[in-house]
Amino acid sequence: MIESILPIADGKPKSKRILIADFKRDFGIILSQNKQVELRGRVRNLRRFKSISFGVLQDQSDQTQLAFSDETTPGTTELAKQLNTGDVISVTGSAFVSKKEERSLVVEQLEVVTRFNGPFPDRYKGVQDTGKRRGNFPLQLITDRDSFVFFDRISKVNMSLRDNLNRLGFKEFETPVLRRQFRSGQAKPFVTHQNSLGTDMFMRPTSELELVQLIAAGYERVYELGKAFRNEGQDRFHNPEYTALEAYAAYSDYNGMMDLAEYLVREAVTRAFGTSRFLLNGECINVDTKWGQMTVDEGFKLFGDFSLNEINSLDSLKKMAAKNNILLSGLPLTQEVGKLIEKIIVPKLLQPTFLRDFPVGLAPLGKTTGYDENKVERAWACMNGIGFADISTNLVNSTELQKKLAGQDSEMGIQERDHSTDPLVIALNYGVPPTAGLGIGLNRLLMIVGNQKSLRETILFPDI
Repeated sequence: MIESILPIADGKPKSKRILIADFKRDFGIILSQNKQVELRGRVRNLRRFKSISFGVLQDQSDQTQLAFSDETTPGTTELAKQLNTGDVISVTGSAFVSKKEERSLVVEQLEVVTRFNGPFPDRYKGVQDTGKRRGNFPLQLITDRDSFVFFDRISKVNMSLRDNLNRLGFKEFETPVLRRQFRSGQAKPFVTHQNSLGTDMFMRPTSELELVQLIAAGYERVYELGKAFRNEGQDRFHNPEYTALEAYAAYSDYNGMMDLAEYLVREAVTRAFGTSRFLLNGECINVDTKWGQMTVDEGFKLFGDFSLNEINSLDSLKKMAAKNNILLSGLPLTQEVGKLIEKIIVPKLLQPTFLRDFPVGLAPLGKTTGYDENKVERAWACMNGIGFADISTNLVNSTELQKKLAGQDSEMGIQERDHSTDPLVIALNYGVPPTAGLGIGLNRLLMIVGNQKSLRETILFPDI
């Protein structure tokens, strides 16, 4: 990397611009060798005295104390008086240890790169008003170091996911966000209008359709990390716009994708947060252990005191819901069973756990298990009482798929449709090898390990 160098007067050697994190790491060497270095960043705090002033300089890597001393370099305290909190500056100087034994940079030259115009928020509390935070998110990141560090970690999580998937032979493809047709089970889409075509378009809730078509085309491992959209409810666990990682692998099943999910999450979280252990709600959660597994039936027996096989009608469903003090929502039977899973089992899964083998109605596109035709090879990854990933072995027989789609239409009260023209059915007609898929809701994962109160706190620009 080529860096611009500020001129150094009086025949002193030229400085080299470094990050503050590197300055702090190599402080002993810089001090012992009396090296001059250049730092750049934003002024976070200023304390002015008669012959010496102090400030805090912050860049993307860390922050450190600056010292402006007339004893070291005459006139620098006057330079400090020209600064305002929030200004972006470039400083050149040497390592210095203050009387309070704080490692600092004593400033010898200063250049104001750009001014901060306007009042600077409280340096401890940052921007507290949620409305102001949404409307002026850069200001939140400038003033709230915890937020800045958290979103930096999100970038590292994404980088780790891509690095490891690429290393494992997965190829990333971009799939359309806008679609002319919408076919995605029970998800509710956002609808927009394409003016030049004079037609409505739909925003994708998933990349599954295109990624499976790529498997049919001959790519054996594919993925996409990007935005998805659902025009549904909004609460602390749901947001209309979210980030998802979707990956599909030929010649694999849900067991292989569970192993993949465990590996990807462990590597990404440890790389970004520097630890595999998190203290959440008084529980030490460790992602660097072998994740547990539990069937849905086992979960109902353990936490609800009933068997999955006991739910075979709306009447039996109502009975089990009342037994566990759960109000039903008037949804179709299979969707209500899904709500029971979310409310009875998932909140009890604190350590990383795969909840697997779902009722067939909750995964119509999944392959049935070898031991029970009423259950499918589907799994949720759960942690701290929150589900954050969905895994399944795909159904690759086009005839069976059409039957499942017709059954889903019937349950949802949709008029019978011809599914033979469905792009997924057509892809399966071309011959798709045994395939399994993995979807990770990154905002939910980050909400868990980042100990955030709601999904919105993991979204960089939360406009909605």
